[in-house]
This record gives sequence, C-alpha cells and structure tokens, in this order.
Amino acid sequence: MTADVQAMRWNGTAAGASPIIGWLLDNNVTARYVCSDPARCSEFNGDCPHWIHVDTPEGVAVVSLGDEVVQTDAGFEVRKQAVS
Repeated sequence: MTADVQAMRWNGTAAGASPIIGWLLDNNVTARYVCSDPARCSEFNGDCPHWIHVDTPEGVAVVSLGDEVVQTDAGFEVRKQAVS
C-alpha cells in the first residue's frame, strides 16, 4: 500500500505563507506567520526574516524559506531545505 503524501514548499513570502497556513488550519493544525523584528518590518516595509510556526505535539516547528510542510498518514511535519 502506498502512503498518500501531500507537500507545500514555502517561498518565504507572506503571500506564499497564506495557502500553507490555510491548509494547516483546515486540518486542525495551528499555524501562524511570525516576524523576527516587527519594528524593523514596519520601518522597512517587511524587509526582515519571517517564519511560519506550526504547533505540533512535540512543540513548535519552524518553517523557513524553502522548507516543505508535508502531510503524511501520521500527520504534518516540516522538512528542512537541503543545504549544499
């Protein structure tokens, strides 16, 4: 039997975060778009790092630019972007 796996890769933008967060919320998983420095973000029109925080039974999983959020039969997980 083949597992049904779905995934979404985040491009690092607010627009790209929205469908991922919506997908998680639709599956009863809490997720939110988080700014590293709200004051800088406001002053420089969003020019600072952002993440998606996903609540898991193990704690908060952090989605960074290029990471994938994956849904498997066991639930959701974050797969970090491979660094070469």
